[in-house]
Amino acid sequence: MGTIPLANNLSIYAKAGIARWDVDASGSIAGVGAAAVSDTATDFTFGVGLKYDFTKNIAARLEYQRYNNLGNNNTTGQSDVDRFSLGVVFKF
Repeated sequence: MGTIPLANNLSIYAKAGIARWDVDASGSIAGVGAAAVSDTATDFTFGVGLKYDFTKNIAARLEYQRYNNLGNNNTTGQSDVDRFSLGVVFKF
C-alpha cells in the first residue's frame, strides 16, 4: 500500500495484493432436479482510495477495489467484482 498526502489530513492511496475467493452456484430445473457447483482460486487484486484523518487515531476511508475473473466459465460462470466502501480506521 502506497500513500501520497494531498492536503492537511487528506491523502490518496493505492494498494495491491492477493485475494483468495470461493464461488458457489446452485439452481434447479423443474422435473430434472437441483445442481450445485463451486470454484476456488487465488488471484491478484488492486484498489485505490482517499483517506481523511480526523485525529491522530481516527480516520475515514473511501475505497474502490477490483477483483478480476472470479469463478470459472465452464462451471460457475465468471465475473469481475468492483467493490466500493466507506470505512472508519482506528489506530492504536
